[in-house]
Amino acid sequence: MTVYHFIATSTPILSDTFEDRGKTIYVDDLSELNFKIEFYKEKKNKYSPKVKIPVRYYETEEDFQQQIGAHEVDEDHNIRTQFQHPFVYYLSCKDTREGYKSLFQELDRFLSHGERIEMYTCLDGEEEKSRKDSLSIIVNLRTLTYKNDIGTYRLNEKRLYHELSERFAFRERQYVIVTK
Repeated sequence: MTVYHFIATSTPILSDTFEDRGKTIYVDDLSELNFKIEFYKEKKNKYSPKVKIPVRYYETEEDFQQQIGAHEVDEDHNIRTQFQHPFVYYLSCKDTREGYKSLFQELDRFLSHGERIEMYTCLDGEEEKSRKDSLSIIVNLRTLTYKNDIGTYRLNEKRLYHELSERFAFRERQYVIVTK
């Protein structure tokens, strides 16, 4: 089954909210990308019109791992019942330390003083199942605290995002609050 991550905010997430680490190039022919591609002609004298093909790429593996995206959820989607905030988005984030580090950097940049966001992870079709309270996490980026079912931890300001990436991982039916 597919795992989905969602994020809910009190203000809309604009298309340029999260830093875009990728680049787009336009090519006339995929063979320009040095891939081995074979084309088959249906009929001998039939040619397709030339079209510029957009190709998304990342210069480094790290850029790819750190890419964060948010895409709006439909108004009638069942997941909205899990959140208090009105603006709900699908969240795409790599399930790696680099991905989590980038996620918290972007959230810190996005949130204003006193604001909070909500995140929730679930399997496809299980959007209305109740949260697992034992997995709930509260992160306060202003007071540098991380709270889970085990306890509350003070985070090192100089290593904040690195520490968060070590402690955090998305879990099924997990509810997360990040405040600033």
